[in-house]
Amino acid sequence: MMYEVFDSLLKTPTWHTRDTSDEESFYSALNKIVWSEDFEPDDLREYMRSKAKLPADDDESDIAEAIDRYTQDAWAVVDFIRYGHISKS
Repeated sequence: MMYEVFDSLLKTPTWHTRDTSDEESFYSALNKIVWSEDFEPDDLREYMRSKAKLPADDDESDIAEAIDRYTQDAWAVVDFIRYGHISKS
C-alpha cells in the first residue's frame, strides 16, 4: 500500500500538532505518492484514521481535525497538479 510512506510521520508524537517539522515530513511523504494515478486523498484520510485508531464517529478530536486538514492539503496539491497541468520532472 502506498500510504505507508506516512508511517514515520504518524509515529511522531507531535504529528497532529502540525508543527513545521511535521508538515515538512507530511509534504515529503506526499511528494512520493501524489504523482501516482492510484493516489486518492480520501483514501489517505482513511489510512491515517486507521493508523491513529480513531473511532468512526470521531470527527472533532484534535487528531481527527489534523487528519482532515492534512487531507485538505493533499486535495489542494492534487488539484494544483491536475488543473495546473504540472508534471513530475
